[in-house]
Amino acid sequence: MCALAPQSKVNLLFFVGETLYAHTNMAGTLYLHQEPGRALFATVPLSGLDWQSLVFTTLTGWQYGALRFTGTDHGQVYIPPAQADLQYLISSTAVL
Repeated sequence: MCALAPQSKVNLLFFVGETLYAHTNMAGTLYLHQEPGRALFATVPLSGLDWQSLVFTTLTGWQYGALRFTGTDHGQVYIPPAQADLQYLISSTAVL
């Protein structure tokens, strides 16, 4: 995961047995809605439901709508190139 994360947006949903694993490393790109017995995931919040941003830069594992596994925060945040350039420009200007 860490080898992929700095260069790419990594939104993942995959099953291993009865566990659904979810991951995101870019803010505002993967959301979660929980109801009794199920968890819903979407790239944008769907209307009429209470959506939360998925925990960031950390692999999570879900079974029957309940969080069963939380990995270690790897800290590898993806910043799109245009935003990275803007952040550099703001940082550089602030130092001057």
